[in-house]
Amino acid sequence: MVEIQFKRIWILFSIIVTSYIIHQNDLSKEDQLFTPTGKRVEVNGHKMHVYLERDGDYTLVFMSGIEALYWAQVYRNEVKQL
Repeated sequence: MVEIQFKRIWILFSIIVTSYIIHQNDLSKEDQLFTPTGKRVEVNGHKMHVYLERDGDYTLVFMSGIEALYWAQVYRNEVKQL
């Protein structure tokens, strides 16, 4: 009975470790493929990406959230009309 439980725990542990290794490998590949738009700046000691469309009389700041990752891309046409 103890051997069967040990075997199940070992299989579960092996699956978790293998999944973690595969996930970390996929994340490193994704980082190499992803090129963020804009430039990286430091604000109050925190690094963030800033996307500038153009200079003008208006300053619009879009902060990404759970709904959309790239507000500048989503509202690009509306911003150009200002």
